[in-house]
Amino acid sequence: MNTRTTALMLMAFTFLQVLYAQNQGIALYDVTRKMEAPDASDEEKQRFASLMAGMNTAQKRLDFKNGESIFYDITGEKEMSSSDVDATGGERKMVIKVAKNEDEYYKNFAENKYINKRDLFGKKFIINEAIVKYHWKMANEQQVIAGYTCMKAIAENDKGEPIVAWYTPSVAIPNGPDEYGGLPGLIVALDVNNKERYYELKSLDLGAEVTIVKPSKGDKVSKKKYDELAEQKRKEMQEMYGGKGNMIMIKTDRREE
Repeated sequence: MNTRTTALMLMAFTFLQVLYAQNQGIALYDVTRKMEAPDASDEEKQRFASLMAGMNTAQKRLDFKNGESIFYDITGEKEMSSSDVDATGGERKMVIKVAKNEDEYYKNFAENKYINKRDLFGKKFIINEAIVKYHWKMANEQQVIAGYTCMKAIAENDKGEPIVAWYTPSVAIPNGPDEYGGLPGLIVALDVNNKERYYELKSLDLGAEVTIVKPSKGDKVSKKKYDELAEQKRKEMQEMYGGKGNMIMIKTDRREE
């Protein structure tokens, strides 16, 4: 075996190793959502804002392997509280709880389908439909995010809200968090509707062993039907608690000395 043949074999072996590594792995994302206080006084809104520091960010994990992936929350339940004294000397306490998010988003690119497990006030639903296709427009911009050189792409969702994605061609998989993907590289950062929801990659372990299990437990509904149910619940929450029906439970107690 001559030197050139050996070199070619080593190059081919290295290429296959890289290809295999990029075909599976684990990506961890921080996901931030905008949260607004319900109707309240300016003072209570300020207290709410200070409490929410760190409460509106979740850690989520994308496992991917051989054209399949699943995206899910690894944060767990959060609770924060604060107390102070009002003008009359009574103690006030505010408690915010954010339950563990049990939603899962499974994608199968070979079958062109997704399965989304959703939890709506303790009731689980399964949505099984075709993978969402975004009409991405490539922008002539790039920046380094999480150590990866990224290219910019823009699109709109079905509500007409702007989506800005930053993807890296150096990780050649057309995937990303939740339903997002379809770009020539892994999505490293993604902004939905001017950071109403924002995803950013924190770590990537290419080649890591993963086991992907399809979500299966829950009532099967269409996405349209689920959206109708969620909107109905949102309106009920709005009537009960005011504001925009955000699913955040806020309890304020006033205690006399």
